[in-house]
Amino acid sequence: MPVIKASEPLGLRPIIITWYGDPGIGKTSLFNTCADPLLVDGDRGVSRSALRKDTLIPDSWDEVLQLEKDGLFKGKKTIGIDTPKAVLDDFLMSYVIRQDPKLQRNKLGAYGEIGSEFKLFLNNRRNDKADVAIICHARKDESGNRMIPDVTGQSLNLILRVSDMIGYYTVYNGKRMLFFEPTETTFGKNVAELPPIEVPPKDDPAFKTFMAEIYERVRTAIAARSEEQLEAEKKSAIYQEQIASCTTPDELSDLLEEINKLEDHLKFPLRKVVNEKSKAKGYIPNIQTKRFELPAGSGPGPAAGAASPAGNKPDPVDTPASIETPYDDRCKAFAELGMQPELDQMVGAGLAFTYDQIAEWSEVEYMASLGSVVDAFKVAKSPRRRQPPAGLVKQSH
Repeated sequence: MPVIKASEPLGLRPIIITWYGDPGIGKTSLFNTCADPLLVDGDRGVSRSALRKDTLIPDSWDEVLQLEKDGLFKGKKTIGIDTPKAVLDDFLMSYVIRQDPKLQRNKLGAYGEIGSEFKLFLNNRRNDKADVAIICHARKDESGNRMIPDVTGQSLNLILRVSDMIGYYTVYNGKRMLFFEPTETTFGKNVAELPPIEVPPKDDPAFKTFMAEIYERVRTAIAARSEEQLEAEKKSAIYQEQIASCTTPDELSDLLEEINKLEDHLKFPLRKVVNEKSKAKGYIPNIQTKRFELPAGSGPGPAAGAASPAGNKPDPVDTPASIETPYDDRCKAFAELGMQPELDQMVGAGLAFTYDQIAEWSEVEYMASLGSVVDAFKVAKSPRRRQPPAGLVKQSH
């Protein structure tokens, strides 16, 4: 197996997509629109599906393993598991107990073994360069407020971990929709950042290749993300070298202005590097000029933690982001809501915000944090805890 260097893009690879949905909505029919599909039908539900393709209806996991050895899965582009609850709880549980009868009395160990066997099967499919579809029924979680894939216990965690994408398939506003983005009422995983997608009617020609096209979109998006990450790492390394080479407050101030124009995923980590540099050099941020300065005279600047004239809290001398944000006004606002200043943070109602955090927040983050504090104090003063809303509430997409 060739080694992929850190500087090289990962390229295209097999994808695992899990979807779960309401009874009778057509979850298996959706799989039949994948590229060259072969379904492992543990639920015996393929007869109700549209556009039926090649299907394995096993009687045991031993049969699946034998057919795997015989090369049944070789050359197929997409392998489907329908459903993992049936395959894991029925076929694989019986299989691992036959291999080790002691697992009959050790359910925790048995679930560990079926997880290992299932991961091995998935890895073999990936080694065959095949995509994988995991098709689940939907159920509500323990709170009764959120729809999740219907898979037992530890097996659910396994499915969530190995899947690149997880989508909820349902009827919404009279249309069959596939939602990958998680919401308060549905579980999801949206690595490729796909929007809500309307599934065409089964008699529409576009339906025949619907999931095949989704897989390609996800594959391309994941490959593009790996290339973007490499570019971001290269750019970050260049800026870190420039920060290290700064020898005056003006040089560091000019560089910070440039860094503040970058995307957030680059800007915020680099701000911290600038912060460490300014602290090591003893530079002081001037809020009025929005630039770093040498301490008054030639001596060191105020010690970190010294009282600020604007309030009874440490002066953020090591927080360059305070050059950009109304730091003192924000701390006063939190104090008015009931939070108290400590050495390096504001605390109250079970919440704590460091001065660095407060200074670096965008205006949207700051307003959201104010709302969190208001809610936290309401709960703290309430004679009883608020109960979550009952039932599933459809989210607007």
